[in-house]
Amino acid sequence: MTNKQILATVVGVGVIIIFSAFVYRQFLTQSQTAFQQQQNKNAMQPVSEGMPQPAPMVPLPDTIDGITADIESETTLDLSAMDEESAGEESVLNEDSQSVNNLGTSYDENNF
Repeated sequence: MTNKQILATVVGVGVIIIFSAFVYRQFLTQSQTAFQQQQNKNAMQPVSEGMPQPAPMVPLPDTIDGITADIESETTLDLSAMDEESAGEESVLNEDSQSVNNLGTSYDENNF
């Protein structure tokens, strides 16, 4: 390469680096101001009544029997949910099986 080509390459790379730094600083300042504005807006906004309230605290059981009863009730709820889900899946499978079985009886060669 000639000296002019080397000089042009170096100057071009330098211009690209300076341009990239300028663009980076612009985006950096824009994002910071947007972040500060968002924080100011959230700080000035009063708490609305439509916001969800924390769930009420359930009293913790004091005895081992109370703890055992809580565990059993949670287990019962989980099992009933699983039973409902498996029953739903079973009914879907039965419907699919029935529709596949009906395919064999829907076509009768003797009718034609």
